[in-house]
Amino acid sequence: MALAAQGGERMRPVGRDDELRALTHALGPQGHAEGRVVLVRGEPGIGKTTLIEAALGEVGASAGRVLRAGADAMGQRRPYWPLLNALAVDVGEGKGSLAGPKAADGHSDLGLGEHVLDLIDVLAARGPLTLVLEDLQWADRGTLAVLVRLTRSLPQQPIVIVCSTRPLPHSGDLDQFASEAEARHLLTTIDLGPLGHGACTELAEVVTGARVDDTVAHQLESAGGNPLFLIEMLGVAQRDGSLTVAPDGTARLNSSPDRPPSLALMIMNHLSALSAPARDLLLLASVLGARFPIADLRLIARQPVSELMPALTEVMAAGVLGEVDAATLTFRHGLIQEVLLADVPETIRGELHHEIARRLDEVGAPPVAVAEHLLRAPPAAEFVPWTLELADRVVPMSGGTALELWRHVMDATALTDPAHVRAMAGIARVYLRLGRTADAADLARDALERGAADGFESHLRVTLSQAVLFGGDVLGAEDEALRAGRSPRLSPKDRAAHLALAGWPRLLVGDTEEALARARTAEQAAADAGNVSAGALASVLRGHIAACRGDLGEALELLSRAVEVADAEPSLETIEAFPHQLAGIVLADLDRVPESRAMFERGRRLAERLGYLPGVFSAFYLGSRSRALSSHLNDVEADLEARDSLRDKVDLQMDGPILGTRAWVALHRDGPDAAQPWITRLGDLAATSGLGRGLAWIYGPASSHAAALGDSHRAFDILWSGWERCLARTMVMDCVQLAVPLAALAVEVGARDSAEAARGVVSVAAAANPDVAHLRATALVVGGLVEEDAQQVRAGADLFATTPRRLAHAQASELAAVALARQGNAAESVIVGEEALCAYRAVGADHDVRAARARLASRGVRLKGHRAESRPTTGWGALTRTEETVARHVARGLSNPEVAEILVVSRRTVESHVSHVLAKLGLRSRAELVLFVARRVHDVPENGHELEPAPEGRAGAPLEHRDLAGRRPGVVERDLDEHASP
Repeated sequence: MALAAQGGERMRPVGRDDELRALTHALGPQGHAEGRVVLVRGEPGIGKTTLIEAALGEVGASAGRVLRAGADAMGQRRPYWPLLNALAVDVGEGKGSLAGPKAADGHSDLGLGEHVLDLIDVLAARGPLTLVLEDLQWADRGTLAVLVRLTRSLPQQPIVIVCSTRPLPHSGDLDQFASEAEARHLLTTIDLGPLGHGACTELAEVVTGARVDDTVAHQLESAGGNPLFLIEMLGVAQRDGSLTVAPDGTARLNSSPDRPPSLALMIMNHLSALSAPARDLLLLASVLGARFPIADLRLIARQPVSELMPALTEVMAAGVLGEVDAATLTFRHGLIQEVLLADVPETIRGELHHEIARRLDEVGAPPVAVAEHLLRAPPAAEFVPWTLELADRVVPMSGGTALELWRHVMDATALTDPAHVRAMAGIARVYLRLGRTADAADLARDALERGAADGFESHLRVTLSQAVLFGGDVLGAEDEALRAGRSPRLSPKDRAAHLALAGWPRLLVGDTEEALARARTAEQAAADAGNVSAGALASVLRGHIAACRGDLGEALELLSRAVEVADAEPSLETIEAFPHQLAGIVLADLDRVPESRAMFERGRRLAERLGYLPGVFSAFYLGSRSRALSSHLNDVEADLEARDSLRDKVDLQMDGPILGTRAWVALHRDGPDAAQPWITRLGDLAATSGLGRGLAWIYGPASSHAAALGDSHRAFDILWSGWERCLARTMVMDCVQLAVPLAALAVEVGARDSAEAARGVVSVAAAANPDVAHLRATALVVGGLVEEDAQQVRAGADLFATTPRRLAHAQASELAAVALARQGNAAESVIVGEEALCAYRAVGADHDVRAARARLASRGVRLKGHRAESRPTTGWGALTRTEETVARHVARGLSNPEVAEILVVSRRTVESHVSHVLAKLGLRSRAELVLFVARRVHDVPENGHELEPAPEGRAGAPLEHRDLAGRRPGVVERDLDEHASP
C-alpha cells in the first residue's frame, strides 16, 4: 500500500509550506527572467521529489519547458547521463545524434558536453526552461561541469535549474557548482529537515484516511520526522493488522514493537509480500541501477520478456517499478533499489556485474555501459585482455572511464607485466589529450623504465616527446624524439612519426634550417612507410616554417594538405600539430579573414569532437592573436575570455604571447596603466623560449608600453632586440608585424640603419606575396618613413584602409599626418589625422584616440571639424559592431550557439559578448535585452552606427561562402529540429 501510494498520484507535501513557497517563487517568471539555481537538500525519503513535483504543479505553464531526470549511482561513469536522459524525455528517444543516453556513442566526452550545452541554449532561446535534476550526489563530473558552465551564463538565458541532493556521498564537484551559483547571487537553498510532530500527525491522517489517536501519534516519533519512513511504518502496521480504524474514524495501534525496525527493514518487509519470482526479478534489476532498459533485464534474467511479464506486472502493480518510456523501467524510489542491492552479498554482486558486462558486450551494448558493470566487479587477471580491449573502445567517448579501466588492469597485474605497461601507456595518452602534460610525461617515463611491451614503446615515446614539448622543455622533447627515431626496436612507420616530431623543437629554438631538413626527411620516411599521420605532421611543420618565412602561398598549400588528411581521417594523430589553427593564421596573413575565422572554428570543433583539449585551447589562443589584427579590441577581449575559461584545465606553456596580447588590448584601449600588470607578468623578454611564431606579440606590446610612457629610446631598444631575435630565426612575418613601429622609432632616435634593415625585410616579403595588400602597405609606410616621403607613407595608410587591418590603418594614418605636417602640408595632415582618429575609434582604441590627438597637436596638427572622441562606456553607443550584431540576433530569439554559427565563432565567445552587452546596457537578463532592442528599433534604423566592416570585410568573401573553410551551417538547429517536440 505505502509504496503504491508513492508510485501513484503524489500528495501535496505536508508541513512544507515555507519551502514550497520558496520553490514556486524561484520557478516563477522572475526566476526565469533572472536565472536561478535551487538546491533542495535532505536525507533520503525526506520529501525532496514530492516538494519539486508539487511546486511544478502549482506554477504550471510558468515553468516553461521542463527537462527532468535523475542521476543514478550506476550512471556515474557515463558522461552527462542525467542531462542526456532529460533531453531524451524532451526531444524523443532514438531519433538522431543527440536523443538520450545512446547519443554518447561516437562522441568524445568533451564534444558531447559542448553539444549538450548547445541544445540547452537553443531550447532556452525558444522560451523559459526548467531543468530538474534529482539525486545530484550521483551525478557524473561532466554533468556537474555543464551545470557550472550554465550557471555562469544564467543571466543570459531564461533557465531555472532545480536540483535535489543528499548530504552524502559528498562531492567536491557538487560543492563547486553550488559555490559558483552562490558567488553570482543565483542560489536558493532549501534544506528539508525532519517534520515536526504536528506535520507528522497530519501526514499520518492523510495516509490512513482517519484521525490518529495518541497511540499512533506516539509511535510516529520513531520515524524521526522522515515522511517515507513514516508512510512505510504505517503501511507495515496496516498489513500486519496492528493498526486499525474504528467505526468513529479513529486510527489506533493495538500493539507496538519495542524497537521500531529501520526504514530498510520496513522496505524489505513490504517487498516480502511479493511472490518469490517477483523478488528475484527485483534483485536482478537492482544490480542494473535505479533506471534500466527492459532489454538489459531480459538479458540478465535469461528469459524472454513474455516469461517475465507476470513478475513485472506484479512489481509494477505494487508500486515498486514504474515506466519511463516503452523501453525503460525505473524504481519508484531510489532507496528501494539501494536496499535491494545492499541485500545482495558483495561477492555475488561482483559476479553479477561481471556477467552483466559480458552479456551486454556480446549484444553490442554501448562500451561505457559495459564498463560501468565491469568496473563494479573486482579486478581479476582473467579479465585483463578484455578490459584492455574495452578501454580502447571507451576512450573516444569517456576518457575518465577509460582511465578507470586501465587502473583496473594495473590493480590486477604485476608492475612489469606487459599489460600493466600497456595500461600505463593508455593513461599517459589520455592525460596528454586532457592537457595534463606533466602527468603524461611522468607516467610515460615510468612505463618506459619498466620496459614497454611490443607495439607500445612508440606510443609511449610519442606521448613523452609531445608532453615534454607542450610543457616547455624544448630540448628535452628533442632528445626524446631523436632517441626514439634512432631506436632499432621501432618499425620504419613508427620512426617516421618521431622524425617529424624531432623537427618541432628545432623550430622553437630558432634553427629553422635544421627543422625544415628534418621535416623533409620525415615526410619522405612517412611516404615510404605508409604513415599518413606522420606525413601530415611533417607537412604541418613545413607549412608553418614557410609561413614564418613569409612564403604564404607554399604555407597554405602544405597546411591545406594536412587539413585534408585530418578531415578525411580525424584522429588525435592527425590534429595534434594543430593543422587547422596554423592554416587559420596563414589565411589571416593573406587577409582572408572570414576563411581564417571559419578555419579556426573548424579546428576547434574537430578537437572538441575528438576530446583533444590542447586543440580547443590552441584554437582560442591562436585565433585571438590572429583576430587581434583585424577586430575591435573588445571582440579580441571576448576571445581571450573564452580562452581563459579553459586555462586552468591545461598546463600548456603558451603564456608569453597570451600575456602580450592582453597587454596589447589594454594599452590601446585603456592606456599604459591598464597594461602594466600584463607587462609585468611578461617578465624578462629575453628569457622567453620555446616559441616559433609569436615573439612579435611579446616584444611589440612591451615596446609600445615603453613608448606610451614617453621613453622612446627604451621602446626602440626593446623592439630592436625582438627584431634581431625574430630575424635570426627567420621569423619574417613576426618582423613584418614589428616593422612599422620599429622604423618610426628608429627614425625618431636616429637609428636609421635599423629603419633601413626593416625596409629591406618587408620589401622582400611584399615582393614574394604581391597579392597581399597589407604587406605592400607595410613596405610603403616603412619606405616612406626611411625616405621621409610623406606621400608614400600616406599611400601605405590608404592601402591599409583596403585591408581588414584597421589598427594598422590608424597607426599608418597618424604617421602620415605627422610626416605631412613636417613637410608643411597642414591641410592634408589634418584630413589624414582625422582619418587616424576615426580608425582608432572604430576598433575601440580609446587611449590611442586621446594620445594621437595630443601627439598630433604637439607637432602642430590641429584637428578641426569632426571630433572623433572616445566611445561611451555605457549605453547602445558603447557597443561594438559585433556586440550590436549579437544583441540584434538575441532579440530575434536566437540562442548563443545559433549566433555562434552565424558569426563563425565559439559559443564561449558569444557568451562573453552577451555578458559585455548586458553590462554596457545596464541590463540583468536576456529577456530585458530583447525588450530593450525592441524599443530601440522604433527610434534607430538598422545598423545604426558603422564601426567595423561587415564580417565579409574587405577580404571579399561573403558570409554565405564561409563553408569554403569547412563550416557546416546549422548543425545545432538541425539536431534540434529533428528531435524537438511540437
